[in-house]
Amino acid sequence: MAENPSNSSPVTDETRVPMALPQLMLEVPEIPGYIMHWFADRPGRIPRALQGGYEFVDPSEVRINNFGLAADLTQSGNTDLGNRISVHGGVAENGGSERLYLMKIKKEWYDKDMELREQASDRVVQSLRQGTVGADREKMADAAKRYAKNTDNLFTKKRRSL
Repeated sequence: MAENPSNSSPVTDETRVPMALPQLMLEVPEIPGYIMHWFADRPGRIPRALQGGYEFVDPSEVRINNFGLAADLTQSGNTDLGNRISVHGGVAENGGSERLYLMKIKKEWYDKDMELREQASDRVVQSLRQGTVGADREKMADAAKRYAKNTDNLFTKKRRSL
């Protein structure tokens, strides 16, 4: 008589994850040379990611954690019916189901994007320090000068002496 597959343990020494260790649901192994990100299927997000250089991760590249109640633990937790990696991401704003798609971007492109983001942030901080943001520029400039004298870090709260 054949053994019932639901009673057998597909776990080996190599695949075993101790119960004492936390395991993140969306955690995936790294792909060398790439940065990975989960994108929600909200309107415009995935097409914009594709324009930015992201590409879909192929199911053969990574194994997704499997948290299915009656799932075969030897299988990936990928629930996409096509050739992409996706998982249920919760309830969307319209009440429907939201899916999360795993995408990757070349690390060099990601680093360039983060540098551009940092430059944009630095311009905003510089504007705030110089008092060039706001309707009343004169008032803002005075406030920025007073604040800049008391701190090197724009986002550090002033300490008031009692």
